[in-house]
Amino acid sequence: NDSFSFFMLNFGRIISIILTVLIIQFCISYFSSEYVKLVESELVNDIFFLLIKTSGFLIYSSALVYLFDGILTGVFLSSKNCIRKSIASFPILFVTFIPIALGISFGPPLLMMPGLFFAARFSFAFFDMLLNSENPYFAAKKSYRLTSGYTFQLIFCIILIGFPTVFFKWISQGLIINHAMSLEAIEPKLLFYLAFRMIDVVFAVATSYLLILLFRIFCLVNEAQNNIYLKKT
Repeated sequence: NDSFSFFMLNFGRIISIILTVLIIQFCISYFSSEYVKLVESELVNDIFFLLIKTSGFLIYSSALVYLFDGILTGVFLSSKNCIRKSIASFPILFVTFIPIALGISFGPPLLMMPGLFFAARFSFAFFDMLLNSENPYFAAKKSYRLTSGYTFQLIFCIILIGFPTVFFKWISQGLIINHAMSLEAIEPKLLFYLAFRMIDVVFAVATSYLLILLFRIFCLVNEAQNNIYLKKT
């Protein structure tokens, strides 16, 4: 309830960040598609568009984390400043998370369950890298330690929000593709492209709620750890 209230109260700022980043991403994808088709390799095309999508995801997700942190700490950050900060953090995030994105997209489905476990155990690393400027190794090590008592709660959050969202995206895009094929559309029309992108916007909004849940747990766990440290001292 607390996370949902936070989501609804800040929905306008959340959607403004998502739309700003995704519109730029969509334009890059749309206008570069003609040049990418010149490369006669489906794998190269898939990797190219995966890199664009993952880059957009990392930028708007990190911008949202800066927004959430600013709201909780009472420091006002405009959407523009949040995106600026996320772009500054982008290189290290890109190097860290692109191998993970490639592994998820092209790896065997049997890795899904281990993937959920590691996604939960390393979920705090993303926040630490952004807010505490931790390097990836120490952020991952700290995340694995802090999430030891919260693994199932984190996995539950990921399944509860992530699975229906991904399922909705697959089904919706599948219906659009089938409709396009029934019209014997040889080339993707702008209308179908925009429909795909609208689904991406819905997906991004849903994942922003998951991000709030994970960030809320991250804050509570860190607060508990700080209280334990103060009691010991």
